[in-house]
Amino acid sequence: MPIFHDAHFRHAQYYQSVLVKLENEFLGNSMVLDKFNLEWANIENAHSWLSENLQETVAMQLCSIFPDAGAHVLDVICTPRDRLRWRQEGLKAATYLNDSLRMANHLNNIGLAYADLGAFDKAIEAYQSSIDLVGELDRSVVLTNLGDVY
Repeated sequence: MPIFHDAHFRHAQYYQSVLVKLENEFLGNSMVLDKFNLEWANIENAHSWLSENLQETVAMQLCSIFPDAGAHVLDVICTPRDRLRWRQEGLKAATYLNDSLRMANHLNNIGLAYADLGAFDKAIEAYQSSIDLVGELDRSVVLTNLGDVY
């Protein structure tokens, strides 16, 4: 089924680029949310396929960057549970790739999702794990989020 597999991969690549485009438009115009809602089913399907195919390096790479492609839009549209799921899947992919900066980013955003859910102990744990992975200059954002939980 290589043709079917390749079609899924191209679908995922395309909707990752759609998510980037929507994110860029969203930063200057909140009216883009209507466009996002039209594309959401395809974006979610692409992300789900990537999450189910993490045995492949290319799928891991896309799955790891997918949540950041539309981070601000996803924060507005998705529930904290959905954001948590996306970030946990991204963390899994980044861990396989041994990408410590992306791992730290996902952990920071996992902390934000847990905080939004009221799971402050889990948020603190995620933030502390993120701090362990980031360099000195990158700690300020994570420390600010950690301080917000307290």
